[in-house]
Amino acid sequence: MGRFISRLCKRALPFFKLMKKKCLFEWTSEADAAFEDLKRYLMSLPVMAGCWTEEFKVYLLRGTLPEKEEDIERIVREATAYCGQDGELYLRRPNDVSQRCISEEQGRELLADIHVGGCRRHSSSCTLVGKVFRSGFYWPTALNDATELVRSCEACQFHAKQIHQPAQGV
Repeated sequence: MGRFISRLCKRALPFFKLMKKKCLFEWTSEADAAFEDLKRYLMSLPVMAGCWTEEFKVYLLRGTLPEKEEDIERIVREATAYCGQDGELYLRRPNDVSQRCISEEQGRELLADIHVGGCRRHSSSCTLVGKVFRSGFYWPTALNDATELVRSCEACQFHAKQIHQPAQGV
């Protein structure tokens, strides 16, 4: 839990004092202040959207901008590369080919299907991403996801190129 809430020990110290076995449970003003601080902190955390495309879809299809100033600037700047058609988001490429933007989960599934494939051909990460993009799909973490997939593939690691020369001269 400490990974998600900064300075958790300091924020929760009054609660820990309340829960000691030898102490009488008494709600103090210190505990009340700590509770309000923790509540304020948790309410100010950014809410993660379900998919990275949602902000762009809302802006392009409805014209609605986010509340934060830095998000407004980023969305307006990056939205020039995208277009919305039939409720879907597409990335416009310089060669006039639009790529359908998909979620990261859908992208990982697509990568796994292409990687194992019908012929069981285990491609490298760059080749995988090229095939996905040529198929007309896009998501921003495609190369990282493909690299992770190839690194975690047991068959790829077993059949990887190996150095057959000794480390030192004979």
